[in-house]
Parts: sequence; structure tokens; C-alpha cells
Amino acid sequence: MRTRATDIHATYFQSYMGAKRKALVARIGYDSRNACHAIRLMRMRRELLETGTMNVWRTTDVDELRAIKRGEWSLDQVKSETAREATRSAEAHAQTSLPESVGLKYISALLADIQLEWYAQRRGVPPHDVQRVAAELGRPLSRGVTSSC
Repeated sequence: MRTRATDIHATYFQSYMGAKRKALVARIGYDSRNACHAIRLMRMRRELLETGTMNVWRTTDVDELRAIKRGEWSLDQVKSETAREATRSAEAHAQTSLPESVGLKYISALLADIQLEWYAQRRGVPPHDVQRVAAELGRPLSRGVTSSC
């Protein structure tokens, strides 16, 4: 029976995935790369809510994530883990000390600073001179410190 969901799935499956990805899904029964990323992002969200720090470079769960990506987890295990992480994230959200929203002006200035620092460093400007060069360009860094881009 055709439904809107099966039509969307067929369109997504046919247009989004390359031959290798389609073969992976055919062999495993689900998109294990997508599952790996979903679980990683859910864990990163929970960790951010719990600690206030975003851990992009995975160390403690890297082997588990790689196993998921290789398709060593069943679809039921993936569903169970995503449900567990959703529950843990909801609990972390209820207890977090992070603010509900952030200042858009601060985030925009931070992004501009990082982009400027990255560009300056790509052009060979030493990190200690980025502040001076930014001021010369009429765009002093809002943070007053340089990152290690």
C-alpha cells in the first residue's frame, strides 16, 4: 500500500544515497552512517546540557560509534539507544544551568572573530598580531583574545 511516508522514503532513498550507501542499507537494513551521526549528535547535546562544554572530538565512545557506523548494531539497538539518549537529554535539559537563549549579537561577533582569525592565520599573520591587523582593518576583535583555529 502506497502512503505519503513510503513515497517520501522512496524519493529520499533514490535521490539522496549513492550506490555505496544504498548497498550498505540493503546489506544492514538501515542507514548505519546516519544512525551513527544521530546518536553522536544526541550525546553531544546531552553532554553540552550537562557540562556546558561541547565535546566534538569523541574519545570515550568512539569505538561504539564506529561499531554503529559499520552496522554492527541492530536497528533495535539503535532505536533503543536513541530513545535512551532522548530521555537523558530531556532530564539534562530540565536541570541545565545554561540559559534558554543566547545573545545573537554575541554569537554573530564570535563567529566574525573566528572567521577573521582563521583568515588572518591562513594569510600567515601570527596569532599575537591578529588583534592588531583586525583593528587596522576597522574590525577589532570583540573578545580581545585569539583562538587556536
